[in-house]
Amino acid sequence: MFSQSKTVSGSVKDATGELLPGVSVIVKGTQKGVQTDFDGLFMIDNVQSTDELVFAYIGMTGKTVLVGANTRIDVVLIESLESLDEIVIVGYGQQSRTTVTGAIATVKSEDISALPVTNAESALQGRAAGLTITNSGSPGSSPSVLIRGLGSVGNNSPLYVIDGVIVGNLSGISPNDIETVSVLKDASTTAVYGAQGSNGVVVVTTKQGKNGKGRLSFNTYTEFSNSNTKI
Repeated sequence: MFSQSKTVSGSVKDATGELLPGVSVIVKGTQKGVQTDFDGLFMIDNVQSTDELVFAYIGMTGKTVLVGANTRIDVVLIESLESLDEIVIVGYGQQSRTTVTGAIATVKSEDISALPVTNAESALQGRAAGLTITNSGSPGSSPSVLIRGLGSVGNNSPLYVIDGVIVGNLSGISPNDIETVSVLKDASTTAVYGAQGSNGVVVVTTKQGKNGKGRLSFNTYTEFSNSNTKI
């Protein structure tokens, strides 16, 4: 049966209704395809009614839709937890774990919140290989953090990045607000930051709001410090 080619357009959204840019829209079994634009819209020409469109996006479950008599197809992609497990932070973006060859150590929120500490740096102590944390002993002071030991005769502190924003240290963030901490330890992983990442990079991703019922949690911690030697 003869099938006339046509143009198919549409949009791609996530479960919250937000439009997704950069979604791959491929005619199944071919190399013909497009990507959604900044507004999550796409248009693909010369499509047959018998063709199937494959929608794929990192972190989302893919979907295949038969064109049929449709000239407009609107698709909703659902978040895939299995896919998210294979994503690691690289610089300011994300890459598949299989494409990353650099040395990255990741500490999850469960490990951080398990320790009764008042700052995020102390919570990382002993949690990542190649990360050395030394407490000065002074009440309220931030610990010294070294990645791969001493790197220069000057400042050896690593670069801190919280949700893509470069900061001086982690003293301004509560350990309970952290989702994951990725420690970038070698040249290939820190290259995107240039010279400022020469001492290693600590990338922090904070917790974000999620769908479902609201939940209130409360954490408290009290610490006392005394001087053993009085002058």
